Amino acid sequence: MVLSIALAYGGLIVFHVRSVVWLIVGTALLCIPISLFLNTYFARFKPPVLKRWKPSRRSFFEWLYERDRIRAPKVMDVDDEKKAN
Repeated sequence: MVLSIALAYGGLIVFHVRSVVWLIVGTALLCIPISLFLNTYFARFKPPVLKRWKPSRRSFFEWLYERDRIRAPKVMDVDDEKKAN
């Protein structure tokens, strides 16, 4: 988007648009079609590819939260309970 705004602004300067109002309006109007053109042009060379999802690592705050969490001691393990029945 920044590239399309810069190209639109530069194009208006090349065509000698000197009014501030018309520079703003022209840049706003031209940046949308330029952005669409750039998106379609670069999409031909780099098609979207699905990548394998990698689980994210825990952040420092998640680690800190889990470290400070109060854990009650287990009275009976779940496997032991199933074996008792």
